[in-house]
Amino acid sequence: MHLWSAVDATCSFPVNEQACSMEGNSQFTFRYKEQPEQENKAFPFSVEETDGRPVTAEYQSNQPNTENTFQPIKLIVKYANLEQETDLKKGIRDLLGKCNSKNVKSVAMSAIGTGIALAFPPEIAAKIIGEELKNFVVGNPNTSIKQIQIVTMQLPENQTIFIAFRETLSAIDFGNQIIVCNEQGVPFPRTQHGDCVQKQIGNLSVSVVYGDIVKETTNAIVNSTNFKKWNEGSVAHSVFSVTGQEVIQEAQRGHKSGKKVVMTNSANLKCHWILHCDCEGNIETLKHLLNDLFKLCDETGLKSLSLPAIGTGECMLPPKRVAETMIEAICSLARKQNICLLNIRLVAFTPFIYHIFCTELQRLF
Repeated sequence: MHLWSAVDATCSFPVNEQACSMEGNSQFTFRYKEQPEQENKAFPFSVEETDGRPVTAEYQSNQPNTENTFQPIKLIVKYANLEQETDLKKGIRDLLGKCNSKNVKSVAMSAIGTGIALAFPPEIAAKIIGEELKNFVVGNPNTSIKQIQIVTMQLPENQTIFIAFRETLSAIDFGNQIIVCNEQGVPFPRTQHGDCVQKQIGNLSVSVVYGDIVKETTNAIVNSTNFKKWNEGSVAHSVFSVTGQEVIQEAQRGHKSGKKVVMTNSANLKCHWILHCDCEGNIETLKHLLNDLFKLCDETGLKSLSLPAIGTGECMLPPKRVAETMIEAICSLARKQNICLLNIRLVAFTPFIYHIFCTELQRLF
């Protein structure tokens, strides 16, 4: 079965055969498509039943033209006004339920929820869809569905969606029920803490690291904070939870005095200093902050600095824009003469952010 809408990239989940008591080879693939195999702009969802393989022009042209050739059937499923997370969950549940009731074998869907109408951040949409897929398989162990594809068109602006779905789905604990893999059925390797991509420009070493910034051992780390409140899971929460009230109060005093970047001691962290700053949820502000950060490092003689993906957490700035902005600023720094910094580490706390920054580092360096 295939689910079509205006599609952008391809993901497929192989459902484990033993767990689902199904015959045949179950496969989940994830890939870019140069263009959608089929497009139905009239409906948010369009589902087709096939023999378990995507119906492409190439596939159809290679099949013998006999009366026994399998003819797909189409099922149209409409959803409108999906505005809340609960609505998206219900839409996915209803869709899978209708497909299962038709005994279809494969389903293709777009990266639902990431478009203009709903505008979910891609990693959030991927998590919602992944959790609903997991719940569906648990509740329907004998489902006829063997393959689910999440499809997006191969365009530069959609690369973030592809990475978000690949990494977010790979990080979900599906047990032995669902496998996230490539077109050949090979599971994607999970991103591990400590994974790193490094580039060198002159005397400046630049690394993208998947890890925890509070564990960094550089001369200084950057703490992205609004100096007022911070939610669990944010960089500020991670930093202040370890350093305690003394550092919080010192940072707040510096901020109230008008400083854009506040330098404090590091309490019991492994780094020596903490540079606190607020991007205010604005890319232009981030650009100025980065210049201020690098200037302060030069003035204080810091040779190594670790930065988080500033603004991608509570401020919800687009990760790709943040990665571009930060790495472009580093490129500009590297072109200057006699800079003090020798080592910059961009520390990502999630696999999704890590791979977005890796992609931009490879592109710009």
